[in-house]
Amino acid sequence: MNIRPMKNILSLITVFFFLTPLKAQTIEGKVYDAHSKEALPGVFVYLNGTSVSTSSDSNGNFRLVVVDRIRTPLVFNLLGYEPLIIENPFEYPEKSFFLQEKTVTLQETVIVADRFSRDQKIKAFKEQFLGDGRAGKSCAILNEEDLVIKYDPVENRLTAFSINPLIIKNDYLAYLVTFDLHRFSIQYTRYTLSKPYIKQLSFTGTSSFVDENPFNLKIAKRRDEKYFQSRQYFWKNLVANTLEKANLKIYNGHKQTEPGRHFIITDTLHHSLLCIKPDANLNRIRNNVIDTTAFGIITVLYNNRLSSDIVFMTGQVSIDTFGNIDAVDKIRFTGTMGKQRIGDMLPGNYTPIRPLPLRQ
Repeated sequence: MNIRPMKNILSLITVFFFLTPLKAQTIEGKVYDAHSKEALPGVFVYLNGTSVSTSSDSNGNFRLVVVDRIRTPLVFNLLGYEPLIIENPFEYPEKSFFLQEKTVTLQETVIVADRFSRDQKIKAFKEQFLGDGRAGKSCAILNEEDLVIKYDPVENRLTAFSINPLIIKNDYLAYLVTFDLHRFSIQYTRYTLSKPYIKQLSFTGTSSFVDENPFNLKIAKRRDEKYFQSRQYFWKNLVANTLEKANLKIYNGHKQTEPGRHFIITDTLHHSLLCIKPDANLNRIRNNVIDTTAFGIITVLYNNRLSSDIVFMTGQVSIDTFGNIDAVDKIRFTGTMGKQRIGDMLPGNYTPIRPLPLRQ
């Protein structure tokens, strides 16, 4: 009888309960209707992009306990109410939270005819929202009917948003993801839905993860593989000065370099501040043209084979202990990291369970 998987499971459980009390952080309070001031039960409360969530009880009270601080907003969601987002929940002094009822306004609807069916537009949306890799293709949106999607043939733009949060079942990574899609846009260079003509992609929203298979070693291996290729993994090792150990290399142009030549890293209690040195001389050439809007561009090579470019549109970035950054709208990625989509996402508080992969 093979008992190795059970040993691994028990080891994981032991580590989890050993770590939890060491750095535990608590967020608690009470949720009210902003108009009536009555307590609201059943409000979904979560730290954006993580597996940390709860619901308010019958008296509107909630309590979240996390292992360590994570740089992400606190989100309140309840059907019929506007979402409430608290940007710095660990520093937020109030313990009372008020939700506003959604107001239904009748607006004139302008229907612009296009030559694409809803199925064609949904397909294009899924490829760029979920991703067209193995993980993305394994995902299913369980409430597609809540997706409002349209194509503007004048601007060659596909846009979408969700009436209710999208429920996404990711079979490859075994997560059930709730994603409240606020805005989604694909700008094409011509009147088409073809991928080669995508000029720009952007989307915003908040998300929460539920682990549907926490003790499956095959799933854990898949997650770790995604983690070791993730943006969080890079940032975490960059500020810790452990790039070599993590099988990561950085390049300035075509020359391999070291973080100390270009960055000043200052550690604080809960995060690190990464600043580009005034004399950093970072590469700014993109597509054979100097990008005058960029502070600098570095190339990241993982395991000597997966390449990504990181474009700094800001001179400083704050990074928490998990590798999450504050300047998400001011850092751009291409290559391996740039292709990552919702299907490739892990919770922002994810911690790998196995050692680093061997260098190849």
